[in-house]
Amino acid sequence: MGAIKETIRIPLSNLVVKPEDARKLGRVLVQCADTLAIPPNSRYEKKFIFEARSNVDTRYESESSEIFDESGILDTKQIILLRFSFSDYNTDSSIKIELVHGDSSSIGRILGSNNIEVGGRDSYWVNATARTLEETVSEIEKQAPWPRKWAPALFFVAVCGTGMLMYFFLKLLFVHILHTRFSIEPNVASWVPVIIVGIGGLFPGLFLTDKLLELWPSIELRMGKEWAQVVNKRRQRLWLFCSLVGLPIAYDLVKYIYNIFNH
Repeated sequence: MGAIKETIRIPLSNLVVKPEDARKLGRVLVQCADTLAIPPNSRYEKKFIFEARSNVDTRYESESSEIFDESGILDTKQIILLRFSFSDYNTDSSIKIELVHGDSSSIGRILGSNNIEVGGRDSYWVNATARTLEETVSEIEKQAPWPRKWAPALFFVAVCGTGMLMYFFLKLLFVHILHTRFSIEPNVASWVPVIIVGIGGLFPGLFLTDKLLELWPSIELRMGKEWAQVVNKRRQRLWLFCSLVGLPIAYDLVKYIYNIFNH
């Protein structure tokens, strides 16, 4: 019976990958490949592929990690996917690293997934390589954890905020513009605003929460020129909006909810 092939897969998440991180991963992959023992009198069949994509239809590929050199595509293009691979047919060994910007988006499902995969029949090499790559990844900047940690609270605020806007709009329209009068029991009337806020804000709240989480993706490929980094620019605009508009609205929201439950 031949040697058993072993494969180790390491999922990747909560990372902010910059050009220098990608270059280091490429160097480490090559170094790990060079430690693989090749059987004597065998043909050299090692193959490297270094790939980057700036969108679904544009791909850059090379058999050399020089494609990721400074002032190259990583520093000038908005990259949505990085893929490094090594394979050796003599030993049936391989290394694959995939990094896709975002989470479980449609682009992510089309292009690949975020993981490291090391396989081969030399168990010592497989485990040592996986450990080395895992240590390299551990040095990469971590993505801010608070958006996902506080996602339920953010969803609640989004529902209440958009629901209140809808309630005030309906009140302005029917009461102050159309002068419509409704005959509702007093004990029921006190709950009408709560019902409108909850139902009216549900789907807008889901949409806004999803868009907010997209600003802190599980894997962020922070590539290209700084002024063109879309996610970073959107985060800066969000902080500005929260400072000028969000905090006053949040204050009014808390005060409004307090008044509902104390009257």
